[in-house]
Amino acid sequence: MLNGNLPDQILLLTWDLTNMSLEEFENLTQKISINSARIQRILEENSSSGFYSLKTCQRVLFMTWSHVHQYRKIIKSFEQMLGSDLTNQLLSLRGTVAFHHLASIASSLDSLVLGETQVLSQVRDSYKKAIAKTHLRPPLEFVVREAIRSAKRVFHETDLPRGKVSFLSLLEEEISILKTRQEPLCIALFGTGDMAKNTISLLRRISAQVYLDIYTNRQDLLAKGIQEENTFFSVDLPKKANIRLFLVNNFYDRELPPYDVVFLATDKSSSFFTRKDAEKVISSFEKPSKKLLVIDLGVPRNSDPSISELDNVLLIQVSDLMERAKEGEMQRRKAVKQARPIIEAQVLPLSRKLFMYLEQERILQFRNDLEKALSRRKTQILSAIESNDHLLKLDKTLEQTFHEIIHISQKHFEKALMEGRL
Repeated sequence: MLNGNLPDQILLLTWDLTNMSLEEFENLTQKISINSARIQRILEENSSSGFYSLKTCQRVLFMTWSHVHQYRKIIKSFEQMLGSDLTNQLLSLRGTVAFHHLASIASSLDSLVLGETQVLSQVRDSYKKAIAKTHLRPPLEFVVREAIRSAKRVFHETDLPRGKVSFLSLLEEEISILKTRQEPLCIALFGTGDMAKNTISLLRRISAQVYLDIYTNRQDLLAKGIQEENTFFSVDLPKKANIRLFLVNNFYDRELPPYDVVFLATDKSSSFFTRKDAEKVISSFEKPSKKLLVIDLGVPRNSDPSISELDNVLLIQVSDLMERAKEGEMQRRKAVKQARPIIEAQVLPLSRKLFMYLEQERILQFRNDLEKALSRRKTQILSAIESNDHLLKLDKTLEQTFHEIIHISQKHFEKALMEGRL
């Protein structure tokens, strides 16, 4: 391990989105959402140091510290949950390659929007949540932390973040026409997660005055209301923002204002905003020529694609932003070459840290095994000393103790050798 190679117990499981259709990716994220508790249990049971997971609108990955037999159990369980079609597209990365992949994700090198800084925040937030819930423990914790540190260096030491840096910046271009509007914008937002927070921040750059209705199923947010202690609103709000919170059901059982834009930013596993819902919004328009902009940032999609068939509706989905993201990507490829050596340079110090941690752990376990063995023999030794033929019994007991120590030492040595620690 001190030669710069990380141990093979580091396991990263993910999917190559470039070879998956949007429908396949939606199917994947839907099944993962439904089975999230079961997946966490499987990863915890088959890893010696917990697990790390990351789910964004562009990727899904899981990371564990697993031996070969544990890896096989994970794959078998995934196949039962997700089906063979999705499991066959699963990428399994180990050791140094797994670390490189996570560091590249955190550095946005694999992002459809090259140089987006938002993904580093997502990786870091997932790390903090995993630590807080004790899902992630050493030595796997060291690996994720070092990947985050690598990404920070990439953003500080290269030109990577100087292009368009997020989906929201692309979205801002898509809806720039709204900036020309003189009257206040009337907006509906479904969702109260990270993407919804980012959407509110985006509104500040579009219009100074906004009437914003937020629809949520979270009773805790409704109980707090628009108060300072409500952490959901710890974002930059538009200067003149009139915000109201509603339960999702209120959208269907009340008369709606004439919304200019409907943002869909939930993690629901199925489409909920239907053609009928869009028609209900349109029915509130005083001017027949008015257009409704529906922006679907959900993965899986939150909206029925048939909405786009309505004359009064313009629908923008994640797939549309993906196409925009690919434009101009080659202009920033030079920065990728600068980033690779930075990530590579982090491997050696990480391998040393893992080596020291694992050796310390192995030595402690070795000492514990010896103490247990000697404790078992102590009574026999004392009994041999007190007996008449104590010399013969003592010699035999000491010989047995010696062989047991040799056996324990050999067992730990072979284990360390197989795990690549020596």
